[in-house]
Amino acid sequence: MFIKVIRRPESLECKRFPEKPDDWGNNDFHNSLDRIELYLGDGLYGDALYWSSEAQTVSNIPGGVFNETVAEGPFKLKAFVDPRAFYGRIHGICDTYDLAHRYIDMDSVEIADKNRWLMHDWQKPRPNPAGQWTRVAWSAACFVVKPPDLEEFGTILDQKGIKPGDLIPGVLVLKA
Repeated sequence: MFIKVIRRPESLECKRFPEKPDDWGNNDFHNSLDRIELYLGDGLYGDALYWSSEAQTVSNIPGGVFNETVAEGPFKLKAFVDPRAFYGRIHGICDTYDLAHRYIDMDSVEIADKNRWLMHDWQKPRPNPAGQWTRVAWSAACFVVKPPDLEEFGTILDQKGIKPGDLIPGVLVLKA
């Protein structure tokens, strides 16, 4: 298996009005323009695309730090990590770097910041009731997909024998 994340350049501009401060009504521009693709081979030699989803891959949450966004290059996705406050079956982003060149380790955290880097869905986290979606995909540097897409991705991993903690290689590319 191999994951390819395709980021569109305009995704890096999440503020509707760049001169205005971070705000829930301003940071929703160019939302979920990116794609996550799953290949059953290594994704490099003509393997057929098996699954795909639109995604938010750039940090856009008000008060967040823009350069806390996964940089172009290789990464690994750790399957089925502890959901904690999230609903759905989530996955950890690891063994990669952010835009400030800080390493995201195998626990999906940076040395100086223990907030996890994840692939999760648009549901509002606990203590909100399950099934409540946010208005747009809000990311604090995570890969965020719609709840049905995350569920389908997890089902595919189950069918292919992927267990909690298994690593799936991936690459994030900037679309030209």
